[in-house]
Amino acid sequence: MVDKQIGKQIGKQIGKQIGKQTDNKNDNFKKYVSLSIDGIDIELNAFSDEFIKETIVGMLKAIKTSKYGVKDFKNIKITIDND
Repeated sequence: MVDKQIGKQIGKQIGKQIGKQTDNKNDNFKKYVSLSIDGIDIELNAFSDEFIKETIVGMLKAIKTSKYGVKDFKNIKITIDND
């Protein structure tokens, strides 16, 4: 069994590594996602872009969209009212 303190340290190190990956700006990637919050465009890096895309597409695959006539996901638009 891993000591809780060691587990926390490992978690922090993994978090730092993920942070380093997400902080790297790489404009040489195909952008799939555009994000706007309250009219302000938010720039995404390659990691965030791919993460959001794959998460949303994965969730939509779990929904029975075919009963609405949707078979393929070519262009997805989501609006979230967070009031």
